Order: sequence, then C-alpha cells, then structure tokens
Amino acid sequence: MEKIFIAMIVIGLSITGYFGYQWFDARAGVDKISTNEEDVIADSSDDAPKTPDKNVSEGENDSSGEDAAEEPEAYTLPEGENSDSGTSEVPASENNETPPVMSDEIEKWSKGENVAKLKIPELGNSYSVYWGTDDESLDQGVGMYVSEWTTTPAESRHTVLSGHRDTVFTGLDNLEDGNSLIVEYDDTQYVYRLQKTWVTDAEDRSVIVDKEEPTLTLTTCYPFDYIGSAPDRYIVEATLEQTNSL
Repeated sequence: MEKIFIAMIVIGLSITGYFGYQWFDARAGVDKISTNEEDVIADSSDDAPKTPDKNVSEGENDSSGEDAAEEPEAYTLPEGENSDSGTSEVPASENNETPPVMSDEIEKWSKGENVAKLKIPELGNSYSVYWGTDDESLDQGVGMYVSEWTTTPAESRHTVLSGHRDTVFTGLDNLEDGNSLIVEYDDTQYVYRLQKTWVTDAEDRSVIVDKEEPTLTLTTCYPFDYIGSAPDRYIVEATLEQTNSL
C-alpha cells in the first residue's frame, strides 16, 4: 500500500511538473512594455483618424446577418488537440473547399519561426508571434494563423493571431473598444484600433474569413476560467489605423 501511495505521489508530481513547464515556456513569450514605450505608442496613434466604435455585447456575434452573408464561408474554430488557443489549422481539403489564396507569404516562413511582435499597451504586454497555430508554435507564445483566408499585416487584409487563454492571452477580456493593438512585422509597426469583442461557438464559420479592410483578429478559448476543453471562443477584432516605419 505504501508503494502504491508513493507511486501516486510521483505520478502526480510528474504531471504537475509537465504542465507547469508548458505554462512557463509559453509565458516566456510575454514581456512587459516599459512606460516609455507605452508613451511612444500612445503618441504615435493620437493623431491618427479614429474609426467609429461598434459595440457588441457578450454572446452576440456581429459577423452574422447581412454583412456576414456577403463574406465567403471559411473554417470553423475547432477544438483541435490543444484547445485553449481558440483555433487550429485545418487544410482546405478536409473541408472539401478550394478557397482562393489571399496571401503571397504563406511559404515565406517556417512553421514555429518567430515572425512578429504583438503589443497591447492596455495590458502592458508584448508577445512574441510565431508562424502557425500548431501545438508547437502555440506552446512558444502567440501563433499567426496561416491559411488561404488570412494574410500577414503587410498584405493589408485579415491577420488572425491565436493564443492560449491561460498563458499569453490571460486578461484579454479586459480590453475595451478603442484600445490599441500593435503588430510589428517586417520593419513596420501596424497600429490597430479595437472595434468589438464577442463570444462565439467553436463551430462559428464567420470569424476566419477574407476581409478587404485591413483587420486584426485575436482568438482564444472561452470561458477563461473553464477547466478542460472550453466550448466557446473569445474574439477581439480591430481595424488598421496607421502604419509606422521601425
């Protein structure tokens, strides 16, 4: 009996250590923004034209209805093997779809390569962004969704970034309309203005779609305090306000 008890303790400690290592590994991709840097970011966007705010309450999905009907059907937000990011990559062939390719940079980077920085002044955080939303990339930090429907910020269409709710995107639900989201990619700073947030089902097919207006979308699983595979997705959508050379 004593041996069984000791074995259970060892197994428990091993499991705790494994998940603890994964948590710290992902958190390593998050840095704090200095006060000076926050001031620089604020100054760079103060003079930019403001876009109208769109208020969407929790549980609503503004992408449904007449506007969504004009957009092409795209991928769902599946659970995947590692669900906390709110998205996983699904080849078009698995959906019996042959969508047009919107990006010329799909083959530019290797999966898991550090390609950008995401900065959220409101949270005081800077996040390393990696190419792809596979498990390995998301274990490092924030992943940039790679698909026929999405592009990099440089291509001025729809950029989608995903991250785990319990590591990099902790506190994402504290953001409000009008907050700034900054992506630094290929020597250019892209300043986006948050337009709306909403909660949607994992099967929603209106989130990861092509957009003609430069748009940044952040996705993660929801609820944030849910234990296990969360059933919903928390979506943050922002539109491009200005660009600055770095």
